[in-house]
Order: sequence, then C-alpha cells, then structure tokens
Amino acid sequence: MKPIQKAIARFVARHPRFGVPRLMLYIAILQMVALVLSRMETTGTFLDVLRLNPELIMHGEVWRLISWLAIPLGGDVIWAAIGAAFFYYMGRLYEQSSGTGKFTIFYLSGVALTIIFAFVARYAFGVTEFYGASYLNLSIIVAVGIIVPDAQIRLYFIPLTMKWLAIIDLAFSVYTAVSDSIGSGSPFYAVQLVVSLLNVVLIVGLPKPRVLATAKHAKFRAEQTINAAAARARHTHKCVVCGRTDTSNPELEFRYCSKCAGYLCYCEDHIGEHEHVGN
Repeated sequence: MKPIQKAIARFVARHPRFGVPRLMLYIAILQMVALVLSRMETTGTFLDVLRLNPELIMHGEVWRLISWLAIPLGGDVIWAAIGAAFFYYMGRLYEQSSGTGKFTIFYLSGVALTIIFAFVARYAFGVTEFYGASYLNLSIIVAVGIIVPDAQIRLYFIPLTMKWLAIIDLAFSVYTAVSDSIGSGSPFYAVQLVVSLLNVVLIVGLPKPRVLATAKHAKFRAEQTINAAAARARHTHKCVVCGRTDTSNPELEFRYCSKCAGYLCYCEDHIGEHEHVGN
C-alpha cells in the first residue's frame, strides 16, 4: 500500500492548492439543511429521495450519487448537530495533521468505494438502498486514530485519546456488522465494514506496532547509557581543550606542555596550537 501513499504524497506536493479546506464543515451544513427540510416536508419521504440507490440511479436519479452524504446522523436536531460538529472536528484533526489535500483524497476515495460497493451489493447481496455515511464516518475516526493516536478529546466529559476512541468505535462496529450479518444470513454488513476500512488501509496505512518502536527506543537509550558510562570511566590523560580522554578516544595521542603552568595535558590536535597558560 505504500506506493499509493507515496503517489498521494507526490501529487499533493506538486499541487499544493488541491483540496477543499474545511470539507467536513460543508458536509455538516448540508446535513443540517437536509434535516430542517425533512422536518418541514409533510410526507416524510424527503430523506428517501437522498439515499444511495443504485437501481434508481440507473433510472436517471443521478443526484443520489452524492446526496446520500447529506443524510443527517440522526432524526433528532440536537443529536444530529452534535454528530455533525463531531465529524467536522475529526476532519479538522485530519487536515491539520496531514494536510487538506490528503484529507480530500481520503474522503473522495471513501465516497467512491461506497458507491462502487453499492452497485456490487445490488447484484451480490440484493441490497438496493444505503442509509447515509455511517461506515464512511467510521473510516474517518479510524484514520484519525492512526494519524494522531495521542490527540485527546472528551467523550461525554470523559478524556479519551483518539487511539482508544478508534478502537472502541471499531470494536462496536465489528460486533454490530457480524451480528447483523448472522441475523440476516448474509455477509453484506461484514463486507460493507471491510470495504470502509479498505479506504484506511489504502490511503493512510496500517498503524505502526508501537511495541517494536518502544523496544528500539529502549535499545537506543541503553546504548547511550553505556556510551556515557564509558566516557565517564577512569582515564589517564584528558585534553584540557576538547575534553577527550585516552578512554573515550584511545586512538589519540596525548602530550603535556612544559610551558603551561601546571604541566597541562593536550591531545594531538591541540598540543601544537594552544595558548600557553601562565603561572
């Protein structure tokens, strides 16, 4: 997957203006507008017109390729607003850590994968309609959890790092997808989850095993400690200019200057070019 990530990095570097700044803000606004319009509409079918439906798309309702992104995260205004604000914040975290261009590519890639899967699912699983961008939103949380794992947020006033939020959300989604697939007798929900996470693997990559990183860091610190201890070990000769000793630099030769008060020691680099210290 690294070639894809390197290609994205090169593209973004060559096109620094590519991307939609604050993309999730526009998505949040669309969702709130859609929620308000659905409340004003009396038949209760407004949101049905927005859903991703491959069969109706092939019959000319092409707006459904994009309109499903405007479906709010909940029917209640307050919870929909909280959800929209939360994913706006997730998008900003991604943008600030990786850049607007990379987040735009990630989001568009997730949209494209969802649309492709919708058409495949129509024939493979007989599913004709999708309800919003819940799995796309999950992929954003997982991606941010990988990119900035130590970023801290408050979930219901409880401090939580992005790494653990991503793990909890992913675990809940896996449980739900597997349960729904078993209950329906179709692997559709599990496959849909895998497709959404495929976007993370392709664009962001898998998280680096921090255990290995910690082990390497510990080895480095141990080596530094050993080197420092060796430098502090007993020595016979020490240059008064650079501080090198016959212990830390056994390859050097050391001489003592008879013209300096105290018969001072110098290494081979400084014995011939130093100012004599008077009495």
